[in-house]
Amino acid sequence: MPPRSSGCFTCRRRKIRCDEGRPGCEKCKTHGVECPGYRKERNGIEFEDQTSLIVQKAKSRHGGKISSDVWKVDSSDGRMIAKPKTTKSAITFALHQEIFSPILQENQ
Repeated sequence: MPPRSSGCFTCRRRKIRCDEGRPGCEKCKTHGVECPGYRKERNGIEFEDQTSLIVQKAKSRHGGKISSDVWKVDSSDGRMIAKPKTTKSAITFALHQEIFSPILQENQ
């Protein structure tokens, strides 16, 4: 995979080579355009925290509650994380929920 372009926003949009001059590139100056600048440098991959979204989806999927006999909430590092109390029972519970809940809903 080729490296990401580090040119200014205008040069990238126009798909031309940018000289990457700071604070603004020469191509923008030549065309009488104010150089809008460059992307922020990022090291590695950044992830967006979606914990609350996942918890909300889980609650709506399970009628507004997450069974406390199967799950415990761990917030030791400042984030709310639902973890299985015992791996085997949590997996069994999840599998049964996925397999049987559509069948049970059809029969009701």
